[in-house]
Amino acid sequence: MFIYTDGVYHLVNGGGNILGNHFVERSSENQNGLLVVDDINQNAVCANLGFKGGSMYDLPSPGLLPTNQAYWTATAKEGSSFSSIESSVNNDWQRVTGKVLDNLKTTVCYNTAYLQGNGYAGLVKYIVNGNQVMINKASLNQVEINLICSHLGFSKGGIIVPATMFKSDYDNDDIYDLNCDQTPTNLSTCTTTRVNDQTNIKVAAISCKLDNPLPVGVMGVFLNKKGIVHVNKDELPGRICNSDSWNDKAATVVCKQLGFDTAILSTERTEYDNGNPPVWFKSITCQGTESSIKDCTLVPISETDQNCEKVAAVMCYNMADKATFSLVDGNSRFGRVKITRGGKEGFLCLAKMDEEEAATICKELGFQDGDEWSMAPVVAAGTSWWSVSTNCGGDSEVIESCEGQTWEYVTPSNPSTSDCSWKTAAVYCYSRVRLETAPYLSYGVVRNSLTKVRFSSNSFGEKEATIGCKEMGFSKGGKVFPSGTFKKSKTPIAIRCAGTEQSLLDCPVINEATDKNLFASVSCTTDDVVPAEGSMKINDDYRVLIVRSGVWGGLCAESWTTNDAAVVCRQLTGSGGKATKRGKSDVKYATFKEPWTCSGSESKLTDCPVDSSAVDQACDDYAAVYCDNQQVTAVDKLVYTLPPGVVINQPTSSSPAPGTLSSLFISNGHPENTVPHLFL
Repeated sequence: MFIYTDGVYHLVNGGGNILGNHFVERSSENQNGLLVVDDINQNAVCANLGFKGGSMYDLPSPGLLPTNQAYWTATAKEGSSFSSIESSVNNDWQRVTGKVLDNLKTTVCYNTAYLQGNGYAGLVKYIVNGNQVMINKASLNQVEINLICSHLGFSKGGIIVPATMFKSDYDNDDIYDLNCDQTPTNLSTCTTTRVNDQTNIKVAAISCKLDNPLPVGVMGVFLNKKGIVHVNKDELPGRICNSDSWNDKAATVVCKQLGFDTAILSTERTEYDNGNPPVWFKSITCQGTESSIKDCTLVPISETDQNCEKVAAVMCYNMADKATFSLVDGNSRFGRVKITRGGKEGFLCLAKMDEEEAATICKELGFQDGDEWSMAPVVAAGTSWWSVSTNCGGDSEVIESCEGQTWEYVTPSNPSTSDCSWKTAAVYCYSRVRLETAPYLSYGVVRNSLTKVRFSSNSFGEKEATIGCKEMGFSKGGKVFPSGTFKKSKTPIAIRCAGTEQSLLDCPVINEATDKNLFASVSCTTDDVVPAEGSMKINDDYRVLIVRSGVWGGLCAESWTTNDAAVVCRQLTGSGGKATKRGKSDVKYATFKEPWTCSGSESKLTDCPVDSSAVDQACDDYAAVYCDNQQVTAVDKLVYTLPPGVVINQPTSSSPAPGTLSSLFISNGHPENTVPHLFL
């Protein structure tokens, strides 16, 4: 790697951008470029430019990225005690040309005053004797407002805006009057006086005017990457508070104005905080037939309005671009995900797949919830994929409503930088109730899919377990786990079923006292061949696993002693051993609190007495052992079985060879088909 010399830094306008001179340019080896370093120390950046402090902000609009620019990138060092840009990054500089970097940020530096918001707008903060204080709104005149904006690099001045536009808590004891001459040249000639009587005092908030006209006209509208609605007022972008008036009608108008058809989804975001544009409007009321939001009723936010907790957001799309989903190699409830979009079909290759993305896909398929499922990847020749990058939230109903989407169709003739052949996305879908564990397990805490309310172990018996497991697709029913097998929070509800109900949500809620730490957990019956109750083994990180209620699980280490470990090692390896502990694992075990009190002479652990007075609750550490002779191991890896009719081609040179862990398969006999299982 070429080691570049230290750079020289300046504030530049980013190619005539509306934000003016708020981009940092680096010059090194006679080559210039804008600075783009994620998580760089912001004070070090401004110190390098000759200021006392400052911050870096996302651009207020995705359309404001400078074009025809070069960029300098590097990786930032961790820490906060850096005095310069060069000292705060690793010397791995690279110069990027020919593309626009969307992680570019604007930089606003200060010596005396700054705006606590998004750099060009916010609550006025002033440095007095090294402390940050608020400024009394009544003490500011237009000259002083313009002076503050000029101090921050905005030459066109600014305007007073309601402080309620910015969500912030502040101490009324730290409010000062700002006193400047009628013709001050800079803030150093001004003085401050502490306000003693703060009755009915309002703090100052300012929005500085941007250097160039916005790229959209009066009452223009645009969306950021998260779908948050931005509108222009007084030539400045701002947002709309998500009140009761923000609904599908208003969202429809926004999408129509942006050139989309009526296929929209109204959403909301909790993005009302520092570092974001101001909130211009308290509410918006539309009939849904308007062509622009300027024709709707917009209520400006005022000093008397309370801060809103959420801002209006929407994801717009055209029906022609709407993706449809299907499940293959499974059944109607689970399987690999296939997408048809724009007439092209392919398996789903998702950059980030977790519960939120899986739940959104399941909602598209008519279910209420879902989770990631693990199935063998498809590597057959000629396979096509939809490579998708997106970030879904808990309120997402369709993929098009999720944040930050990119779509790429990947075929053998159109390869992608993403290796989709080993990223086949699969889901398991739930209706009214679901299991709350790793999705490849058939056991866990039972909860309501929509409300996320969990059930109490109080009065939860075999009838309830059978109803719940059948409802979730396990046709053979299930068993009840001991209370506290899984550690959760929030008080559960207690139910008692008659045994004829089709859903746990049809069972009456009872008023008996419940322990908020004890949650109903079930082990749904599969066709797996599971060793006898009480069977034991030691896995590859020395955890002790035992069979309870038909599944393998870990032992709580709270009362785990050397005597207990000696018995386990004698039972499994014929030697002695020592006790140790392990913390949480990536594998989501059940946890069985077995308070053994072994003397050390027993031949197997189940011969040891059990302290029946111990409280039945989950724990954080797992029992583990170091045996004296060769360790018995059981590898914790995901292994798969092929559903009927599925053929996997021979691995490529970059794929694991047959016989390795990733090509080892077992059957768990899941209802309706064979599915992958976690081999403990």
